[in-house]
Amino acid sequence: MASLGSYIRSAARATFSAYRSVPLRWRLAGGSAALTFVILAAFAVVVGVLTTNQLRSQFTNQVHSASDQLGRQLHLTWSIPEQLLPCSTITLSEYVSAERAQIRIFNDAGGLLCTQDSVKIKGGKPLPATPLFPPPSRPGTFQELGYMAVAHEQKVKPVGEAWVLYAQPLSDLDHTLNRVQDVSPDPPLQLALRFVVPSAVGETDSVGGAGGGGLGAPRVLAVAPSR
Repeated sequence: MASLGSYIRSAARATFSAYRSVPLRWRLAGGSAALTFVILAAFAVVVGVLTTNQLRSQFTNQVHSASDQLGRQLHLTWSIPEQLLPCSTITLSEYVSAERAQIRIFNDAGGLLCTQDSVKIKGGKPLPATPLFPPPSRPGTFQELGYMAVAHEQKVKPVGEAWVLYAQPLSDLDHTLNRVQDVSPDPPLQLALRFVVPSAVGETDSVGGAGGGGLGAPRVLAVAPSR
């Protein structure tokens, strides 16, 4: 009874023999097509990653810029030192509602003082104060409850500071990424196939036609663009 090793050796010899029986020009055409496919697919993936990273960076910069603008607009004065702010006297520009932003002002003890729906916003109606963001413990940028948030400390007259949190929904970024994908020409695999398949098939068919192998006239295959 033949051993497993002999079966494997026989299969390997048969595979190698079948490969050697393919004309050299066909093998070269297939190898060239495979290499081109790998290069194009890798290039498309790299471009997609770079585009995504750039959009994420732009969104983060946008949130930072809006947070800085908010800090310049806010002029806070204690009605009860360290405990209460007159939120109704705070007036913000319409960008708060336009960007679907969430604003929270906390005291140093973590108590919530004001939200965007308790201040005056010019030309816009503020969104409800949801979700319930926890008070920040340090300044910086972070993701919280589906939002990109920036926290900083704000001076309050006559003395003291309050924490200001500004946040925009990450769903805005996801929507932008989906729109970019929708208008992109083709996904990486289809993009590579559109270049590789027609040239490879055309070349091998031309070889077959020249040698009388019965493959017929050159053909051109096209992959339909994605919708």
